[in-house]
Amino acid sequence: MMRTQLEKLLNNLFGIFMIIAICIGAVAAFIFVIGFIVGEPAGAKLALNAQKFLGYGIKIAAVGVLCGLINFYTCGNHELTLKNSDQSE
Repeated sequence: MMRTQLEKLLNNLFGIFMIIAICIGAVAAFIFVIGFIVGEPAGAKLALNAQKFLGYGIKIAAVGVLCGLINFYTCGNHELTLKNSDQSE
């Protein structure tokens, strides 16, 4: 019971952190596009601000990956292992 609760918690944390990181990346891409359209002086400032957003997004994504790795190794179900389902008969 405790193991399933831990697995659900880590899966939810992984998903939440990944969605946040993807949204931050989308916002940063949008800021880069706006900066490209605006031009030199303001565009450079926008690009530097987008760089700060990307730094936060990378850190949040790393925390999400850590949650996923902990889930893999504590719950014992690793999606990247090869299983032969034909021999289970």
